[in-house]
Amino acid sequence: MLVLYIILGVVGFLLILLLVLTFFLYKILLYSPLKDQNNDYKLYDSPQFAGKEDLIIGMINRLRSIPFKDIFAESYDKLELHARLLQVEHSNKAAILFHGYRGTALRDFCGAAMELYSLGYNIILVDERAHGESEGHKITFGKRERKDVLTWISKAKSLLGRDAEIVLMGVSMGGATVLYASEFIDKNIKVIADCPYSTPEEVIGSGIKKLGLSVKFFSPLINLSSLIWCHSNLWGLDASKSVKNSQCKFLIIHGDADSVVNYKFSKRIYLENRDKVQYEQFTDADHGLSYIVDDERYTKIVSEFLKK
Repeated sequence: MLVLYIILGVVGFLLILLLVLTFFLYKILLYSPLKDQNNDYKLYDSPQFAGKEDLIIGMINRLRSIPFKDIFAESYDKLELHARLLQVEHSNKAAILFHGYRGTALRDFCGAAMELYSLGYNIILVDERAHGESEGHKITFGKRERKDVLTWISKAKSLLGRDAEIVLMGVSMGGATVLYASEFIDKNIKVIADCPYSTPEEVIGSGIKKLGLSVKFFSPLINLSSLIWCHSNLWGLDASKSVKNSQCKFLIIHGDADSVVNYKFSKRIYLENRDKVQYEQFTDADHGLSYIVDDERYTKIVSEFLKK
């Protein structure tokens, strides 16, 4: 009997240890928002920002200066989602923009949003779930977020009419999210993904490698953390398969010096879907900074894609 108690005690201790470890991983990777996360002026740690801080802050201020309307929508799981609407009179065109992991729409789109606005698009700057003024505290790397894309499409059509001309654009996690959602949306909607990843496993595994940790150990542990604390299985998503199942037109943009999401992840999406995807690579551009590196080329590529 003593041996049984010892075994049960050890098993109980290991289970508690596992719960503590998964909760720790949840708090550092999947919980949102963190302190100062929603600060639009908190710039990414990249050498390509060096000397351009004032330029970027000026771009953010310029975007913030445009009068906007707060709009709200209810998610499929009853969260109140928030976005900023920058309206263009007498236009039924809408660009719905999805920021990156622990990002903000105003910072991540301080360049692209202004370009789309100048092209006559109503701009919907989405606060993704667990970010900004949207409710929730759980990040699922696109698993739940992709359903919110459908919610915002419906919202745009309710505001601008059923025949609204819609383009989806996402950066990083937002880019992956719009790709995941593409197989469920109307073929007339165009999709632009800037520095997306193809699967959560790839991007999470890449991050683990950079820390010098074991991918075989920590990758399934992170997914277990999501299963326990977010009630969501992160694995199973594949942007390449979503694009293959979609009838939309796609533009994928990626910098070849991306230190966060390897450009090869998005290039694989293109190589497996050449008939649907226009792929544009920016030399020496870090994560999400293709516009900053070459705004003229970026703007030309986007505007020409939207005319197709």
